[in-house]
Amino acid sequence: MSDTTIAPSAEEERALHFKRIDAEISRVFTENEKMRAESERIRTEISKVMAETAKLQTETKWHPYVIAISLFAAGIAFAKLFI
Repeated sequence: MSDTTIAPSAEEERALHFKRIDAEISRVFTENEKMRAESERIRTEISKVMAETAKLQTETKWHPYVIAISLFAAGIAFAKLFI
C-alpha cells in the first residue's frame, strides 16, 4: 500500500493563504473596534473625573470665605446678646 495523498495545487495553496490572511484581518478589525470602545469608555471616565475635580476646586476655593463669614456672623450675634 502506498500513501497516495494528493498535495494541494499551487492555486489551492494560494487561495488557502488568502483565506487565512482575510481571517487575520477580520480578527484585527474586531480587536481594533474593542480597543476603540474601551478608549471611548476611558475618555468618558476622564471627563467625569475632570468635572468632579473642577467642582471640588471651586468648593475648596470658597470654603474658607464661608467659614470666615459664618464665624463673623456668629461673633456679631454673640455680641448682640450681651450688648
